[in-house]
Amino acid sequence: MRVVIFGNDRDQLEFDALVLRQAGLQPITITNEGEFLSLCAEEAPDLIVIDASKEMDLLPLLSKVRSESGVPIMVISPEREEEYILQALDRGVDDYLVKPHTPRMLAARVRTLLRRTRPMPLSVLGPITIQGLTLDPEQRLVVTPNGATVHLTNLEFRLLFLLMSNPERVVPLETIVERVWGYGGESETALVKNLVSRLRHKVEPDPSNPRYIKTVPGIGYSFSPSEEADTG
Repeated sequence: MRVVIFGNDRDQLEFDALVLRQAGLQPITITNEGEFLSLCAEEAPDLIVIDASKEMDLLPLLSKVRSESGVPIMVISPEREEEYILQALDRGVDDYLVKPHTPRMLAARVRTLLRRTRPMPLSVLGPITIQGLTLDPEQRLVVTPNGATVHLTNLEFRLLFLLMSNPERVVPLETIVERVWGYGGESETALVKNLVSRLRHKVEPDPSNPRYIKTVPGIGYSFSPSEEADTG
C-alpha cells in the first residue's frame, strides 16, 4: 500500500519511510509543497502522512490538501495543544500523533488507520453506464457517448461515482462533503461547486448547459440526464 509522507525535514522523512517500509508499506517522501499538492490531486495513495515541524504552517496546508483529496490523512506534530489538534481534525485529519513517539507507535497507528479506512477494492465494482456515459471504477475513467476517454482525479471520480450510483436522486451538499472528502461538518459550498465545475468540463458536451450533472438550488446536485439547460 502506498503512503505519501510530506514534511520539511528530509532526514526525518527518511526515518519515517524506513519505519513504514519495515511495516510492509510503500512510502514516498516529498519535501516540495507544490509537488505534494499535485500528487494529492492527481494520484490516489492509500494514506497521506504529514510530518510537521514547529515552522510548518500546518492548518492552511491541511485545508489545501482536503480541497484536492479524500485520502486519509495522518499528522505527526510536536504541537500538543488541544485547540490546535481540534482545528486539525476539523480540517479533515483522520489521526493525529504527537511527537515524540516511538517507531512502533507510528507503525501501529498507520496500520490501524489503513485498516479502518480501507475502501472496497475498485476491481469488484463494475462499470456504470447511464445514457451513453460510462464510468469505469477500476481504471477511474469515463467514456463519453462519442467514445472519448477521460481520466479523473481522485475527487472527481468519487463525486461522479456518488452521483451515478444514485441516479435521479438529489445528493445534499453535506452528504457530498462527507462521502467525497471523507469528513463531516457543515457543507463547503464553494469547495463542492468548484469540483462540480471541473467535473462538468470533463464529462459534459456543453459545461455551460449541463446534460448530466444538475444543480438543485439550496440542496445539492443530482445525476439526471436530459437535454434541458442547467445554469447552476
